[in-house]
Amino acid sequence: MEDETPSSLLRDYISEYLSKHPDLVPTSEKISVLILLIGIILNFLEIKNTDIVLITGSILTAITYCLATLQSVDTGDLETTGILNSLGLINFIYKLYYISLVITALVTLVFVINFPLIDVMIKISVIALTIVLIISVITKINDRSKIYNSVFYVRIVPAILLLIYLATIQYNPRQTAGEYYSSGIVKYKHWDLAGALADFNNEIKINPGNAKAYYYRGRTKLSLFDNGAIADFNKAIEINPDYAEAYLERGKLKYNDGDYAGAITDLTRAEINADVWFPYEERADAKYHLGDYSGAIEDYDKGHLSASRFINEGNAKLKLGDTTGAIEDLSKAIEAGPGSSADVSKIYCDIANLKINTGDYNGAKMDFWRIIQLEPGNAEAYYGRGTAEYKLGNKSGACLDWRKAGELGSKEASDAIKKYCK
Repeated sequence: MEDETPSSLLRDYISEYLSKHPDLVPTSEKISVLILLIGIILNFLEIKNTDIVLITGSILTAITYCLATLQSVDTGDLETTGILNSLGLINFIYKLYYISLVITALVTLVFVINFPLIDVMIKISVIALTIVLIISVITKINDRSKIYNSVFYVRIVPAILLLIYLATIQYNPRQTAGEYYSSGIVKYKHWDLAGALADFNNEIKINPGNAKAYYYRGRTKLSLFDNGAIADFNKAIEINPDYAEAYLERGKLKYNDGDYAGAITDLTRAEINADVWFPYEERADAKYHLGDYSGAIEDYDKGHLSASRFINEGNAKLKLGDTTGAIEDLSKAIEAGPGSSADVSKIYCDIANLKINTGDYNGAKMDFWRIIQLEPGNAEAYYGRGTAEYKLGNKSGACLDWRKAGELGSKEASDAIKKYCK
């Protein structure tokens, strides 16, 4: 004999309990249907703060019909006259019937709590209930069946009507233009992104000319990592060609996608509105990628004071041959606080190498020394300081630093020792 699983034991226990208490499911059904009816009436009348009634009725209904599926079909006195008749088919219809009613109850529940799959659930439930109706007509089971009697139709017809009612509300919002938009803004600010998206969708259905609804739906999609955001910004700009915020967001998206020319165009349009925080660094970076280093420097100068801004501006000046200006900007990056000691060391290293190229060997030597204080195991710093020492005529000091760099794994230092430290 196979071991029974906990789920099968629980199912058997529930079935046995229901057989001993046959009135439990019918009584629970009457109560749940009454609660659902009250909830639907309150919802239809648009009385606020009554969703708890529908939620309670939906949960109770789902539980009731789940229990009903565990009851066995009493087929002792069935008389069938139609085609496709068999006890197996009757049992199948019986289970499908109650499962469909469970889904209907769940649809009511997810409608209240704005579950994203409500459209799919409505379709599944309508199809299942329709199949049950069609097969019941084909089989023509005698009215003595406890399944196919008047109670059957009293259950199934209202269920289909309820689904149609919920689908109508889903696709034809009842709130007025502006109400969904305001609700969506509140939900967006409280990070209820799914709710905000649903409200902006409904606002656009009612008022497709609301540019702000498209803009904030785009912002919501961005937060949800939905690639459809740029289409909403496009629509917002189409409705309002002077919508600076929409140009700003679309420009940043274009920059992230590598469309630097498009990013510059959009970000420049956004700049016309002084009330909008403007990402000068993004436009500067786009210009840098396109080789417009002078334009990039102009935008970097307008940006906020940050290490990344000064590093990028320094690189742009270096592209134009302004080594002195690049050194100044990289020095400002260190003052701005770039982050970890490794980041600081990298900037000092870049500055020191530039100073060697310009003949400022003492300055380079001091910067490499600073790196060694931060990172005693930095081979590049020892090699660079050795190079500065050699340029200053201190061969013994240079060889000492190169040997240390060689011990730390620098191939360049090992080559320098072979060449200069004999």
